[in-house]
Amino acid sequence: MVNQYICLLGMLCFAGICFGQDEQPEKQGNQKAGEYHIPWWAPTDDRAKWILFGGYGINEQSGTAGSVEASSPRKLVNFGGAIERVAFFELSYLGPAEKLNSSQSWGSVLFSTGMTSTPTLGRIGKIRFDLPCTLGYTRMIRTANAVNFGAGLDVIWGKDHGIRFEVRDYFKLSGHNEHNVVFRIAYLRLVDT
Repeated sequence: MVNQYICLLGMLCFAGICFGQDEQPEKQGNQKAGEYHIPWWAPTDDRAKWILFGGYGINEQSGTAGSVEASSPRKLVNFGGAIERVAFFELSYLGPAEKLNSSQSWGSVLFSTGMTSTPTLGRIGKIRFDLPCTLGYTRMIRTANAVNFGAGLDVIWGKDHGIRFEVRDYFKLSGHNEHNVVFRIAYLRLVDT
């Protein structure tokens, strides 16, 4: 199941590479002094994004390196907030959906940081579509260290509001192999810095 999500992330990144558009097309040949061409994959909006998100996903584990036994996937919830520009900082909770209000929950508070790239895919009227791709480090408090990576779609309308649809994987590095894949929906607020 997790492999399908990882393939989806790869396809989203590939779509951005193939179908991304320049914000300033056809300006390369006749540029004036001091102007430069912005490649399609570069961030086109230099404002920071305040992000509030919630999501649902699965946790899939396999045994330690020498073991072949695996557990069945568990359902997860993930919610929190982040700030993002070129780098991102995120504070969130990731835990089992069925034991969210239980004192026996194995969930973790996550602190994540890393790099993000948000190229513009295109526009329809005043609505802009961006492809956020992230890669970073996550400290899973009480549990482990992890690598996080993901991709999604930002729909920006007006001057400073948007919504994000994103798939994120927190891949646990220590102990047994563990993927925590979540689908998140987020509200975006763009602010001048």
